[in-house]
Amino acid sequence: ETGLDLLLKEAAEQGTALCGGSAGAGCWFNSIHSDSLRPDNVKNAECVKNELDDDELENWDYVKISGLGIIPAMCVPHFETTGTNDVARSEHAEQVLVESEDNVPAIGIDENAALVVDGDKAMVVSGDGEATCHVVVADEKTGETITEPIEPDGKLVPLEDLMDVQS
Repeated sequence: ETGLDLLLKEAAEQGTALCGGSAGAGCWFNSIHSDSLRPDNVKNAECVKNELDDDELENWDYVKISGLGIIPAMCVPHFETTGTNDVARSEHAEQVLVESEDNVPAIGIDENAALVVDGDKAMVVSGDGEATCHVVVADEKTGETITEPIEPDGKLVPLEDLMDVQS
């Protein structure tokens, strides 16, 4: 509606450095695994917490939302965490991939990790030496997922190769 998406895509095409954390990291992907439906994930969270009981605060689902489509995958920020709904993000993302018809992989980004994309190449940076990113693909034949960590070795590799997980 405002054209901001077009300006961001144009900036990416011109090689402008674009970055973000959490949803800001995910916006560059085809889609984002999001906790935006979490009841206390609002500007006035204290008010919401006071109006809802524990069951209402804990009974929510993650959602897959559209991104800008610059990176051909689904981004799963906070990959290794579990939400206040007691559902692990990684497990729910796997379920979303199996149920999805678009057959794109997911890239899970741990807390304290970053996926750095430079043109058609990418690498993982770990802020604590342990955090990393993960490639998750669904096997269409078995309905199962395969998850592989991406080593934070500081080397840029083709993004296509990074997302090529063998079953």
